[in-house]
Amino acid sequence: MTLKHRELVLFFRSLSTFMQSGIPLLRSLECLAQQGESENLRQACAELAGELLKGNSLSAAIGRQQLCPEFAVQLLRCAERSGQLAAVLERLALHYVEQYTRRARLRAALTYPLIMLVVSLALAVLIPTLVLKDLLHSFESQGALPWPTVVLVLIGKLASSPWFWLVLVASVMLLVRAAPGWERWKRPVHTVLAYAPGFRNFYRCHLHIQFLTSLALQLRAGLPLLGSLREALDSAGSPLLDESRAQVLTAVMDGMPLSQALLKEPLLGQSLSGFLEAGEETGRLDAVLEWMARMTSDKLEYLQDGLMSLLEPLILLVMGIVAGVVTVGTLLPTFKILDQL
Repeated sequence: MTLKHRELVLFFRSLSTFMQSGIPLLRSLECLAQQGESENLRQACAELAGELLKGNSLSAAIGRQQLCPEFAVQLLRCAERSGQLAAVLERLALHYVEQYTRRARLRAALTYPLIMLVVSLALAVLIPTLVLKDLLHSFESQGALPWPTVVLVLIGKLASSPWFWLVLVASVMLLVRAAPGWERWKRPVHTVLAYAPGFRNFYRCHLHIQFLTSLALQLRAGLPLLGSLREALDSAGSPLLDESRAQVLTAVMDGMPLSQALLKEPLLGQSLSGFLEAGEETGRLDAVLEWMARMTSDKLEYLQDGLMSLLEPLILLVMGIVAGVVTVGTLLPTFKILDQL
């Protein structure tokens, strides 16, 4: 069982609040098992409470059920040993809140342009098929037609054919069936996102935020650098890091500073090594990592704002093109008929 992102936010935030209020951990889990927001969260908390009654620790129970990433389990295990469980729960809650906020903001930014794009494409199909169907049939008898009218006639014929819709439904079903094989295409897609203009900055900002926040959380909790680095590279979620992962870990194991070891990974080292070197020199690596994560998050928000300012006129342009093709495609043959009268 794996908790969704929003459920992780509620889980860690609720446990942190309960424990800071003096409520025992077992009682906190029992409360969440009864009053959790979702059935999945309530079931997970009930099973965790059962594991605690058997004498298991919270980190062991969460790890056994695989409710969250491994780095969070390690943080909880370290917090249990140091007696800082409430503080670590609060840090994890903040970590997942920031992730959830970034994703929600991106979804909100893309929702309006996507809706307008879908409406524009739907109008481009429905208008020739339903509204202008008879008119376009009358135009076909005129011989040579202007290209906007030819486009409207072609769209109308395709959308009126049952074979078109059968092929479309079959294609969607094939894509759905092929979804489990996403792992095969994961690396090529990530490669395109990491190096293609327009996507590169978004992809690298997201990658840096995931890596920096995960590493900062673990170092702040007192976990060793090597294990923290291993989990941070995994939590970044990019298959492009797999090739250099072993080289980076081996270099750190051999005593090389983190700022130099990360130079073996172009997606991370080129933009992070200078700041990391300053953090190593001052002995405040965890603070520098947190500051870099905040700065990168601000940069990502700036990029999202720029994307929105670019998408809105593009969507309006698409809608204008659709309206223009429909208008010109119907008016030109009409003028031709009027000239013949």
